[in-house]
Amino acid sequence: MSGHLSCNQYLHRNLNPCNQYSWPDECTVSRHMHRIMSRAIACAVLYLAAAPVGAVTLQQLSMDELIARSTAIIQGRVLGSYAAWSNGEVFTHVQVQVSACWKGASAGVADLVVPGGTLPSRVRQSIPGVPHLREGQEYVLYLWTNRAGLTFVTGFQQGVFEVSQAADGQLMVERPATSEMMLDRGGKPVADSPVRMRLQDMLSRVTLANRGAPR
Repeated sequence: MSGHLSCNQYLHRNLNPCNQYSWPDECTVSRHMHRIMSRAIACAVLYLAAAPVGAVTLQQLSMDELIARSTAIIQGRVLGSYAAWSNGEVFTHVQVQVSACWKGASAGVADLVVPGGTLPSRVRQSIPGVPHLREGQEYVLYLWTNRAGLTFVTGFQQGVFEVSQAADGQLMVERPATSEMMLDRGGKPVADSPVRMRLQDMLSRVTLANRGAPR
């Protein structure tokens, strides 16, 4: 894919000069737009301008793939967030109060990292396709942690499910269909579909997958 920069290469080049970061092959960022973004970020430091980036292409993940690729799956409520520079890029750190850990180990408060964000100085970097986690909202989050210990959402928007209560009192989890381009395993464009199911059904599916996972 000569005209695109994979997310693995994106973080490898911009976030870690010591080669300790990695990124799953879930999306690609236009190489041309990445160069534009880098120049725009440099200008933003001086002029407090926004720095957009090009379109993102997501790899379609089934529920089983989402579970398998995640090092942790948690249920919790967003406490707050803050943006910070990291080697010339803006990243937003999101704190989540964990109420249940469905897979892996998790502290009482999980710290997630989302590419892009707005600094107190009003410098802003926008990355298409990244999830937006609202303060006070409860979620089920599919997460992966890289070798440097930073935790990201698996599959970008595909790994974020809002928790809500239905009219009959049952807890539901749902996510809208992403508007970003999505490819199947064969590299063919596919349309994403919204997901809505009972929270208990999702938990049962994760539990079943965890029992069958190699140890």
